[in-house]
Amino acid sequence: MIPAFLLGCNIVLMSAETLASSAADDINIENIEAPHRDVKDILKLVEQTKPDLAIVERAKKVMATPLPVSQDNEVMNHFYTRRSRLRTKISEMLEKL
Repeated sequence: MIPAFLLGCNIVLMSAETLASSAADDINIENIEAPHRDVKDILKLVEQTKPDLAIVERAKKVMATPLPVSQDNEVMNHFYTRRSRLRTKISEMLEKL
């Protein structure tokens, strides 16, 4: 039963692959033009990639908090989880830049 199912999936996937490759052969790449851009488009893109200052300030505040004195696992877990989420946010914002 399972080998028949896998064979059916393979046939479907292979036929879709051959259809995609034949459609790609019909495209004439020489006639494709890049979209025209002006200063307004570039400025709009720069505005979209600016970091959110509220997130940056919150991240700085959380990163400045000292390590909790408590040895309770739940407190330590909350501290490190919160810090890691903000580091992820910061790295995502840096990737956008």
